[in-house]
Amino acid sequence: MALSLQDFKTALLDATDGITDTSGIGELGNAIATYVGDNAEVNFSWSGLNPQGVPDTAVTAKGKISGLSISLSLSNSDNQGNALTQMSSEIVTGFLSATCDITDVGFSTNPALMSSAPTVSSLSLSLSGDNREDVFESLANQIISYVTGLAPLTPMLGSHIAFTAPPGTGASVTSIA
Repeated sequence: MALSLQDFKTALLDATDGITDTSGIGELGNAIATYVGDNAEVNFSWSGLNPQGVPDTAVTAKGKISGLSISLSLSNSDNQGNALTQMSSEIVTGFLSATCDITDVGFSTNPALMSSAPTVSSLSLSLSGDNREDVFESLANQIISYVTGLAPLTPMLGSHIAFTAPPGTGASVTSIA
């Protein structure tokens, strides 16, 4: 599965539907983390060798983002720009503690830290739209753009069946969809 704008928007709308108190912001954070963790597909390149030095025929693998927890809090500011800056920062904080790893059968790798992605701290949210649905679509679109722009730089050492990643190679994130 991959990230879908319409599905993500629906998840955000559903998570906050009917909430009229301050718990809505917390539910929004949970919905972002859950949707991205369940649906983002991480694509990896893989390079491994067997004990005789023969290269692995597997050159790609799929994986997931895990350990993603986003705690949003109400802003103390009445200024929408300041509130969105705080929300952006709290979402980034969630990604800084997350990892991604290969989930394909036969692979055993050390997870890559999302914090090693060079663009991990570059989220700057702005909201647009005339109604709740448009606003959540705008938010979902910006978060999807942010997530798909992340690619941790940390190479992941590990193995794939009888093939081991030699130093300096292994698995690398090529894209997140």
